[in-house]
Amino acid sequence: MDELLQAHTENTDETRHYEVGYHLLPTFAEESVAGEVAKIKDLIVAQGGAVSSEEIPKKITLAYRIAHAVGNARSFFDSAYFGWVRFELSPANVSLLEQELKNNTAVLRFIVLVAPHGKVSPAPRGGSFGHKTPPVAENMLGVKEKGSRPERETLTEAELDKTIEELIR
Repeated sequence: MDELLQAHTENTDETRHYEVGYHLLPTFAEESVAGEVAKIKDLIVAQGGAVSSEEIPKKITLAYRIAHAVGNARSFFDSAYFGWVRFELSPANVSLLEQELKNNTAVLRFIVLVAPHGKVSPAPRGGSFGHKTPPVAENMLGVKEKGSRPERETLTEAELDKTIEELIR
């Protein structure tokens, strides 16, 4: 693990592309979320980084409840505002940024990832974390799955028989 960290921080003058995904506390009013995002971007700039793109946080339901200390009390949250910011930063300053994000009381949870090189289009739902939007997938029954509403392709009886034969082999 030490070799990986050393390789990651060897060239401290070179900037790299990163992406931070975060959950903000759901207790904020919609109007104040933009101010909290500005604070996160300010942390990146304060460490010598440059913000290249972002997705405005949207309120989502979490897959499970997350415990978080607010003041002196421990609270549980089942929703949060999810957003992401893509930026360039020196590898030496990433750990400082992570420490600042840990100390930010508005952040419920976060993750900093090394973003892939090249232009990546933003994801249409949720966030990208550096992944390209997958092409339209076609399942074995000939249904083209695009988003949450699949588009059905009409199959002839012969094509349907051939598909069934392929499935049972």
